[in-house]
Amino acid sequence: MLSQAYQRRADVFNRGFQGYTSGDILHNVLPNLLMPSASVDSKKGKFQEVPVLFWVIFWGANDATLTSGRRRVSVDDFAQNVDQIVTTVRAKDDQSCHTDPNVTYSTGNGEVPIIFITPPPCDVHLWEQLYPDENVPKDCNEIFKTYADQVMSVAKRNTNCSVIDIWTLLGGDDPSALTAKGYQTDGVHLSEKGNRAVFESLMDVIKRDYPNMIPMMDGNGQFGKLGVPMEGKLWWMYGE
Repeated sequence: MLSQAYQRRADVFNRGFQGYTSGDILHNVLPNLLMPSASVDSKKGKFQEVPVLFWVIFWGANDATLTSGRRRVSVDDFAQNVDQIVTTVRAKDDQSCHTDPNVTYSTGNGEVPIIFITPPPCDVHLWEQLYPDENVPKDCNEIFKTYADQVMSVAKRNTNCSVIDIWTLLGGDDPSALTAKGYQTDGVHLSEKGNRAVFESLMDVIKRDYPNMIPMMDGNGQFGKLGVPMEGKLWWMYGE
């Protein structure tokens, strides 16, 4: 959905790692993700570094999970990891984001925007139905809330950071109704409906907090005053 929204405007790199915790991401994945991204300049025939529009960070459910075979990360260590992830991302990508005020999608202050998504609620009832042998803690939903709170705290104390509280968005404060809402497939992972709800909230946050990062819609999507313009000639321009 996000790739479709930014079609011809930006490439969306989705990196999901099954079972990974924030510590795994920080130490084993992030260094590779922060390697320079480059594209070929068609006019000069040379590689040039691609600017980063924003990061979306959606981790925490694996850190909070207590079922057998999982490597739980304490809530304090999780908060430290997320803080360090911000520091690590900013150390590299602040150097490659747009700061030119003449660019319609400039960050202005030189800090690449980071949008956090909290861990979702935990539908204990649904999880127990599907995986009766996993001994899901009865207070799993409340545990997930403590991790969601940490994500919101990290976002609050770092500049140019936003947060989408999907624990609340998807109904974590009313656990008895979680299954009926249909936002999750197994008690944790999102269904198509859940992903749609998160995507719509993500676009709302971009529009609210980083309006210069939204897909440009005015001026035929290319000649507007604000947002990320489409690349390449528009089809009708080839007849000129």
